[in-house]
Amino acid sequence: MSARLHVPRLRVNIARDFFVGMSVSLLIILPALFVLFVAQPSPLFAAFAREHPSIPYDAFVVLFYVLGAFAMLFLVATLVGDPGLLPRPVMHPDGTVEAHRDEEEAHYCRSCCVYVQRFDHHCGVIGACIGARTMWSFISFLGSAGLFAGVGMVIVLSFLYAQLRDIESLSMHQISTHVTATTVVTFGCVVAAFQGGLYAALMCGMYIVHVIRGTDSVARRHPQHGQHTPTLPQSWAYRLRRCFGYALTWRSAYSAQCVINRGAFDDRTILVSSENM
Repeated sequence: MSARLHVPRLRVNIARDFFVGMSVSLLIILPALFVLFVAQPSPLFAAFAREHPSIPYDAFVVLFYVLGAFAMLFLVATLVGDPGLLPRPVMHPDGTVEAHRDEEEAHYCRSCCVYVQRFDHHCGVIGACIGARTMWSFISFLGSAGLFAGVGMVIVLSFLYAQLRDIESLSMHQISTHVTATTVVTFGCVVAAFQGGLYAALMCGMYIVHVIRGTDSVARRHPQHGQHTPTLPQSWAYRLRRCFGYALTWRSAYSAQCVINRGAFDDRTILVSSENM
């Protein structure tokens, strides 16, 4: 008789679909490059900004880059951070399994093949496990990404308006030849910024509400599993402090403690004789 033991393989993230999250970073990098090399240096945008001195466009541009940097920082922290990995349940010789029954209630993530403390969900958009220790960075990423898209939309919309105003006096034939790919790309950036910013902002608000209420996605989607009820009353301020307090103790999913807790997570296996177990 033999048992299967998994052999860990080093990679950036414990999730199999983390490459999706790596590609999400392009949604931050590409708009930042567009503003830096196309919109901001444009004479049209500069003239439009001079005509509206009451609008601090320079401050908007600086804020745009700062929010983009924070969004990237929180995205990376969510991707490579420890979501709250816990040891695997112990199997006794009689075949019974000692599951997690502590106050932090563990759940098994099928995408990552790990047990996670206060597991909320596996985010397929960024390819990361969202648990007790990464909820703060996930919410912060959604919030900063939403603000990043909103500020960027103001900048790009102003640039688009400056382009359209420049061609309003032209004939239809002149407009068809004057409208360049830049105008089309700018319009696409406005639409994408509106949709992405609105989605991120709504998701950020939703998860903040769930943190305040002490609910999680597992209980919402699978009521049969029940929901952990704390032994002591917890206020909304306590839940927020507990959620964002993990920012002070952030650690990589490949720290020494996490490797011990994770034990085995990969698909690659070796066969081991039960006599040695």
